[in-house]
Amino acid sequence: KLTLELLNSSEDSDVRIGFISIEMILLTKPGTVMLPYRILDDRLSNEKKFWKHDKEKFHNYAGEWWQQYKDVKSYFEKRAVKIYLEDQDAAFQPAHTIVTPIFGIRGLDSPYHAARFVSLIPYKKVLTADGRKREVWNDFNIFLAKGYGDIEDHASLLCSLLLGFGLDAYVCMGVGDENVHFWVMTRMIQEKGTKYTYWEPITGQRFDQSILFSLFL
Repeated sequence: KLTLELLNSSEDSDVRIGFISIEMILLTKPGTVMLPYRILDDRLSNEKKFWKHDKEKFHNYAGEWWQQYKDVKSYFEKRAVKIYLEDQDAAFQPAHTIVTPIFGIRGLDSPYHAARFVSLIPYKKVLTADGRKREVWNDFNIFLAKGYGDIEDHASLLCSLLLGFGLDAYVCMGVGDENVHFWVMTRMIQEKGTKYTYWEPITGQRFDQSILFSLFL
């Protein structure tokens, strides 16, 4: 039996919503041998230790990488690079735990099907009480269960699906007409050079870099 405290995840409020009690009973098939509680508790404890160790390793690696990145060019320090992302629980998680390959989704037979699928999920901005844009990177299951999401939800899901198809995909960030905008870039190395394609997660449109350049010539 667990008692969990529900908190308001809004950054401008620390109001507690309430408490929820959860009681779970594990039913096993007849003849199944259950592991002793002590063994299960030890395994869960070890899992927590491994997870904590991995997070510390990533934190140290990210710090070194960020310092090396800033050393490349002086103005790189001002670039918006997302190393940690805020999830639906108002907790900051390493970016690679949110944008991660998704494989074998039934009905999505190609990257183009994936782009179409993501574009069909309704787009809805996440705003604070005073109308400001709030950036929240929802877990895929929560995003799909809600049935709508902000631009970062669409971009992270699309990028993860494209990674699952073996594409070299990245979530990109820039400034749009109103607020920060996210989209997906894929990179394909060819004999004549590297081909870059930009995927708009809200509409499912794709733009080849050469076409974009020609628009400005």
